[in-house]
Amino acid sequence: MAQEQREEGLLSELRSLRVSLQPAAQPPSPAVVPGAAAATPSTLTGSSPRLVLPTPAPRSRYRQGSVSPAAQRTDPDIRPDPPRHYSEPKIPPYQPGEDIENYLLRFERIAKTWKWPEDEWACRLVPLLSGKALEAYTTMDEERAHCYSDLKEALLVKFDISPETYRQRFRSTIIPPGETPTETYNRLRGLYRRWIRPEQHTKEEIGEAIVLEQLLRVLPGEVRTWVKEHEPQDGQTAAKLALQYLNARKGGPMAHSTSASHRPALQPDLSRPARKESRPCTSGTTTTTTNQPSA
Repeated sequence: MAQEQREEGLLSELRSLRVSLQPAAQPPSPAVVPGAAAATPSTLTGSSPRLVLPTPAPRSRYRQGSVSPAAQRTDPDIRPDPPRHYSEPKIPPYQPGEDIENYLLRFERIAKTWKWPEDEWACRLVPLLSGKALEAYTTMDEERAHCYSDLKEALLVKFDISPETYRQRFRSTIIPPGETPTETYNRLRGLYRRWIRPEQHTKEEIGEAIVLEQLLRVLPGEVRTWVKEHEPQDGQTAAKLALQYLNARKGGPMAHSTSASHRPALQPDLSRPARKESRPCTSGTTTTTTNQPSA
């Protein structure tokens, strides 16, 4: 009898142990609402479970019909979209008689806008040249003809355009009718840069160029002409040339003092007709003499 009671107690303990080892029954899952967020442990409690809308899936940054780069790398049959090609601008050819400076300026601005490599500028410009401009190219050295800066210099020399040309234009600039002060300023600035070329010179060299210009302006006319023929690059060289000219003519019949050189020489006034006088000749005939103004 006691043995049976012990066996019954052991069996009841085994049943309790088996029940405790079995997994707890899962609660029924809530109905999934389309577009709703999945429930998380923080949103469900044992006493009051709550329904939370699911977080929407992240949108793809690739539009429908487009292919991601990863898919292009893994799938050999998928080809990337071809690059877009824009037609290049059509530059009209140079016409004989056209302002070569304005033409080159327009060409350079188009080349910079379209980001053409500078080593291609010459080969792009040559097919557009004609007449005098084409002659300047054909007479260039073959080794320099492919360089745009050398080609531009040859064109300007052919059309007799030099820094002196820009200097004269800078000093003689006026405001034409219909031009605004801003446009005049931009034109003066362009002439200054072509005359001085500040990107190629230092501040000291630019200042020396201005001093040289003023020195040539105050020199006597004949001295100024002789000095300019020797093309001095700075004021010091111009001053030495002027002194050399004056010393060479000092004491000679052609010598002129600095003050006298400013005084204009008396020249016959050819704008007025000569005055005629009549006087009797010894032979009884009347002769007409012409009085020329004395020099």
